[in-house]
Amino acid sequence: MLNAGTHASADELDRAVDAEYRERTWLKLHEEIVSVGKQIVALEARVVDLLFEADETRLYKRMGFTSIYPYIERVLGCSRHAANERIRVGHELLE
Repeated sequence: MLNAGTHASADELDRAVDAEYRERTWLKLHEEIVSVGKQIVALEARVVDLLFEADETRLYKRMGFTSIYPYIERVLGCSRHAANERIRVGHELLE
C-alpha cells in the first residue's frame, strides 16, 4: 500500500502543472514582446527612410501640404513634436 506522506497529492500535482504552464506562457509572452519590439524598430527605421525620400522629392507638396511636418502629422497621426523627432533622429543617423 502507498504511503500518502511520500507521494504528491492530486492538488499538488495540479498546482505544479499549472505553475509550469504559466511559466511557459510567460516566457512565450516575453519572446513575442521582444520579437514585436524588434519589428517596430525595423519599421520605424523604414518609415524614416521613406520620409527622407518624401522630403527630397517634395511628395508632401503633391499631396497638398506646405512642408513634410504637417504631412507626417496627418499621414502618420503623430504630434508635431513626434514629427520633428523622427526627422531629427533620421538626420542624426545619417551623420
